[in-house]
Parts: sequence; structure tokens; C-alpha cells
Amino acid sequence: MARPGITYAQVAEAAEALAAAGENVTIARVRDRLGTGSPNTIHRHLTAWQDTRPAPKRPTELPEAIQAAILREIERQTAEAKAEAESRLEQAQARADELARAGEALESEVADLTEALAAMRAERDTAQLNAEGLAEEIMALKAEVVREREAAESARIQAAETRLRAEGQAEALQEARAEVARLREALEREQAARAEASGDMTTLRGELVQVRTRADTLGEDLREARTDRDRLREVLEAERQAREAIAQEAAELRGELKALRTRSKQEKRPIS
Repeated sequence: MARPGITYAQVAEAAEALAAAGENVTIARVRDRLGTGSPNTIHRHLTAWQDTRPAPKRPTELPEAIQAAILREIERQTAEAKAEAESRLEQAQARADELARAGEALESEVADLTEALAAMRAERDTAQLNAEGLAEEIMALKAEVVREREAAESARIQAAETRLRAEGQAEALQEARAEVARLREALEREQAARAEASGDMTTLRGELVQVRTRADTLGEDLREARTDRDRLREVLEAERQAREAIAQEAAELRGELKALRTRSKQEKRPIS
């Protein structure tokens, strides 16, 4: 069962504590303070927290008679707004750097999984080739046993017929008896050879079953690796979109800072 993620309230509380201590509120510092949490989740809650913070107050335009008296206050508030914008820009850049490092780590993990996937495919192909080779070898052994048995029987019959025709009945009988003995010995050897071949074939069948089982396991591992690869790609795409959002936010902050600097210069001009 998946663990529950951190909440907005936890992130907001940590961010308020950091801001009250005069520290820059970054993803890494919030996560260190909480002791847990996904960088993506912290970034989402931290962005929502910053949006709820009150914007620096701007002095309203006053009658010309007292503008000179509050000009210094306007300059002070402008400086505070500039400092706030620069601080937010620095925080956004820090979060962008953190997300970039996380994205690089995910890309490296995807590359490792891709290499592992290729190795598993090669192992599966090798296992299939070995299984096919074992099946062919079993068939060849069966055919060879049949051929050898038929050739041996044919040779023994021809030899017995030749000797019976060339020699007398007594000698033929004696030779026939000896031939029968030899045939019995040969039959026993044949039976032993067949038993040995049968044992080898049984072993080969067991190895074939193991190879096929291994091929099925590799196929299952391959499917799981593909699922992990797709999930990592989705995470990487989410990280990329977050970096783009932060880059856009940084650009907006730079524009806001530029506008504040321009306004500060304009407000410092003497009032006519």
C-alpha cells in the first residue's frame, strides 16, 4: 500500500518557518525541515503557498502637497518589492536547478533500464536458440539409434547366412550357437546402449523444459521492464513540464523586477 504524500498544510508551515527565520524558501530546505516528501509534491504546494502570500503594498498617490514627505517611504517600499522579487527569482532558479538534477537522474535510470532490456532480449533469444538446438539434437539421436540397430541386425544376419552356406552342418550348428551367444551379448549391449540413450534423452528433455521455463521468465521480466520504462518516461515528462513552468515563472519575475527598477528610476525624478 502506497504511503500518503505530504499535505499543503505541512509544506506551508515549513515555508512560513523558513521565511520567518530569514532563510530562502527552497524545495531542498522545505524537504530537510519535513524530513520526507517528493520534490514534485513540495514544488506544487510551495507554488500554491507563494501565490497566497500578500503582495507588497504600494503607496497610493497622495496630494501633491505631501508627496515630497512620503517620497522616502515610496523608495523604501520599492526597494523591498525589488528585494522580494529578486528573492523569488532566486528561489525559482534554485527549484529549477533541483528539478534539472532530478531529471538527469531519471534520464540516467531510463538509459540503464533500456540497456537491461536489450540484454534480457538477447538472453531470451539465446535461450530460444538453445531450446531449438536441443530439440534437433534429440531427434538426431533417435534417428541414429534406429539406423545403428537396423545396420547391426542386417550385418549379423548376412554373416550367419554366409557361414552356414560355406561350412558343414556340424560346424554351421556350432557357429550358429556361437553366433547366437554373440547375438545375445550384442543384444545386451544394444539394450544397455538404448537404456543409456533413453537416459540421455530424458536429461535433454528436462534441460529443454528448463530452457523453456527460463524463456517464459525472461518474457515476463521483459514485460515488467517495459512497464517500468513507460512509468519513468511519464515521470520524466512531468519533471520537464515542471521545469518549463518554473522557467516561465522566472521570466515573469525578471519582467516584474525590470518594471520595478524602471518605476523606481521614474519615481526618483524631481516632482514638477
